[in-house]
Amino acid sequence: MKNNYIEANLNKSFIKENKKDLILIYIESFEENYLENPAFENSIMEKLNFPSQKVPFFLETKFNNFTIGSIVSTQCGIPQKPIGIFDTRLIYKKDKLKHQRNVFGMKSFLPNATCLGDILKINNYSNTLIYSGEISFHAMDIFFSNHGYDQIFEKKYFDKQNNIPKNSWSNGVNDSVIFKKAFDEIKKYKQQNKNFNITILTTDNHFPGYVDPTCKNNDLSNDDLINSIHCTATSLHEFIENIFDSYKDSVSIVLLGDHLYPMDDIYNNHKNTLAINKNLDRSIYGRILTDKKIQKRSLMTHYDFFPTILQSLNLNYGDRLGLGYTIFETRDFFDYDKYFKSLENNIYKISNFYYDFWK
Repeated sequence: MKNNYIEANLNKSFIKENKKDLILIYIESFEENYLENPAFENSIMEKLNFPSQKVPFFLETKFNNFTIGSIVSTQCGIPQKPIGIFDTRLIYKKDKLKHQRNVFGMKSFLPNATCLGDILKINNYSNTLIYSGEISFHAMDIFFSNHGYDQIFEKKYFDKQNNIPKNSWSNGVNDSVIFKKAFDEIKKYKQQNKNFNITILTTDNHFPGYVDPTCKNNDLSNDDLINSIHCTATSLHEFIENIFDSYKDSVSIVLLGDHLYPMDDIYNNHKNTLAINKNLDRSIYGRILTDKKIQKRSLMTHYDFFPTILQSLNLNYGDRLGLGYTIFETRDFFDYDKYFKSLENNIYKISNFYYDFWK
């Protein structure tokens, strides 16, 4: 890992007026093939296509099949591996999948890693997280607070909003509610003329599917998961349209599924609908809504979002950062396919260099 890791040069300076604001959205278990899958209503899903801003084939690699793993890899450019007794990932007991919600005794999360929030904070951005679940889930509270996020809206905040139904995963609010909250925060930052990063985690598409009762497309299928995906796509598209109408040229919008939909849930519970994925090359959904040109290359991983997101904001910390390589066009030759094979073969190995990020 040491030979492939590129550290951010935090001493670099930038022209202040060229910086864009960031809206970073992790869409729960959202796959690229949803846009073409006949189980879904095409008129709804095609609104999230944005073909000219489609990322290369977005592959799920080891350690990135769960939400916090995806967050760490995309924001720090390194995997989120278990360290001793500290394992914030999903754990298996007696062949049943269970969640380890709290990590007792854990006081810091990759304290020696430089991540997206750290870099943005140095560049005078305000970092905000909006999430309807419990922020202690998989030690997300420790990660975000350790890496530059100074404002977090999560389940405790939304629980105090008595007039809002709590119909999503973990009894949280639906995705449309967090998009509305995000837009309110965007307006506030714009009025204050502050650079910002608003990171959003959706939850409605979590198994078995949580249908937004306010959604106009909430009954097109007899499958709640499909209806939940229709509703998230609808509210997400409306959110993007509102941003474009008001702030398009000043923001970069990054859309990505956090990971593939868990295979066991697809094949065991949706045999007549989502099981069609079995016959497809499955990739994660990803779009970068900005003015930069995306490379024509065969694939990408979560790690590549780290330098890519920064470049989309005109904060260029180089074509390579962490274990990632930008997806924007560059003059420098780099054999990505060869690099990916090396990454895939070595990412799971024990690395003393990696342990140093935790010390």
